[in-house]
Amino acid sequence: MTRLCSRTRLTIVILLLTPVLVGVSPASEFEKPPTLPARVLAPASLLSGNGFHVNNEVPTEGYLGHFIIHSEVGTFKADSFEFSARR
Repeated sequence: MTRLCSRTRLTIVILLLTPVLVGVSPASEFEKPPTLPARVLAPASLLSGNGFHVNNEVPTEGYLGHFIIHSEVGTFKADSFEFSARR
């Protein structure tokens, strides 16, 4: 019985120390998503036109670019160039 308890304790200690032994990195060490030029992500016809323009720099997250569209009637957000075409 004592031996079983010792094994259980050893298993718990190993499981608790596994992240330390493996070297888990804090999130701050991961690469941040890039900010890309809008012209790389969308055709020129969608970046400016009669009464609107899109910010030159577009932050990205995963496969989406987060476009900011400025127009005569307000500012809008679009999460891909397909959405910017609709706006």
